[in-house]
Amino acid sequence: MLETIARAVAEHGLVVLGSFDVREDESVSLPELSWSDGSFPRSMVLVGAAGSTFWQNYAGSVEFCDGLPDPLDRWSRRIGDTIASRLDAMAVYPFGVDPPHPFLRWAHLARESQPSLIGMFIHREFGLWHAYRFGLAMRQRLDHQQSEPVGDICARCVSQPCLSACPVDAFASGAFGVRACATHLTED
Repeated sequence: MLETIARAVAEHGLVVLGSFDVREDESVSLPELSWSDGSFPRSMVLVGAAGSTFWQNYAGSVEFCDGLPDPLDRWSRRIGDTIASRLDAMAVYPFGVDPPHPFLRWAHLARESQPSLIGMFIHREFGLWHAYRFGLAMRQRLDHQQSEPVGDICARCVSQPCLSACPVDAFASGAFGVRACATHLTED
């Protein structure tokens, strides 16, 4: 089933960023994640953007071009809902609900990513350049082929270019320099 999901999301330039079995206690904490028969998800598949194929698909979409608010969220919802419907799953999003669904906690449970030295989550395969666009809550348990824990990805990276790549050194102190970043982004 994971291969089927991977193919379905790849049609839209997306990738499976991880998956995990949902334990009963995790489901109970998310009462909105249940079907009309009262059953809860047994597996969660995290789907997102990583690489240029995402941009090529998204940039050609109606949502990207129509000038309406929140084009990326609307595109993600259209794609997620379509795929979920085909797979008898439920799509859940990191936007549009308050409080938001715990995608970073889910990413940790999937054992494919962890917090990096600059605070953003880093994925074992895609590095910093990934983004969770939706999750697919599945009725059945999947064969996740769970990876070993990622270990310390940043410690294995000798050059650690992410710490020095910022043009205003917003990460040089080991903490995110919000003011330096915001000033740089808003300068003419």
